[in-house]
Amino acid sequence: MSNDDDDAERTARLKEEGRRSARALQSRFESEGNAEGWFDALYREAGRERARVPWADAAPRFKLEEWLSRHPGVGQPALDVGCGLGDNARCLAEAGYQVTGFDLSEAAVGWAQERHQGAGIAFRQGDLLDPPAEWIGAFPLVHETYNLQAMPREMHAAAMLQLARLVAPGGMLIVITRIREADEVAVGPPWPAPAHRSRPALCRRPRRVPCGDFRRPAIEPDPPSAGRLSQAGGLVERI
Repeated sequence: MSNDDDDAERTARLKEEGRRSARALQSRFESEGNAEGWFDALYREAGRERARVPWADAAPRFKLEEWLSRHPGVGQPALDVGCGLGDNARCLAEAGYQVTGFDLSEAAVGWAQERHQGAGIAFRQGDLLDPPAEWIGAFPLVHETYNLQAMPREMHAAAMLQLARLVAPGGMLIVITRIREADEVAVGPPWPAPAHRSRPALCRRPRRVPCGDFRRPAIEPDPPSAGRLSQAGGLVERI
């Protein structure tokens, strides 16, 4: 067996350990009435071992890279929501945007700052459900990947509304989600949406975009919609 095979097996093992740890932490913190506290706990427990954070791949999402290749920036402000270890924020910065990346977890923010020193990104701790007043309507481009799919269902409506409020008039909101086939067992967090509810769509005008089934396998028959995303008066793109 090659070293590459060894590394791949180790990464897969650590990622599965990270998913188990995330589920346990999420359940514990939710039972204690702190539905968001598990994010910071997970990053701290990871001990700077990236593979123990289930959604951290040390690379930007390829769909984001693809989109940015067609929509480069020229210094416009961009906001990376739930920046985690900062790879998507760096991708946005390298594409020409002036990037602010924020995360609920102080541990994640510190880790991102270490990994991307000198990249010109403003990393800070922040809460999507309670963003700074100066961020409202301030960003021509807002990006989020997987955050909604890791949040409790009861927070989705409020989170989607806040996402919309961050987008400048005429701006763009990019939402990237995990998907699964209809017969595939949902494994998370982040919890994947069924493929038939996550088809890519480019919206040339504000419109309703299905959110998909974001929560655990006990899915309600009528999941929440992302209609509030269009309230920003801009564009919504699912990629």
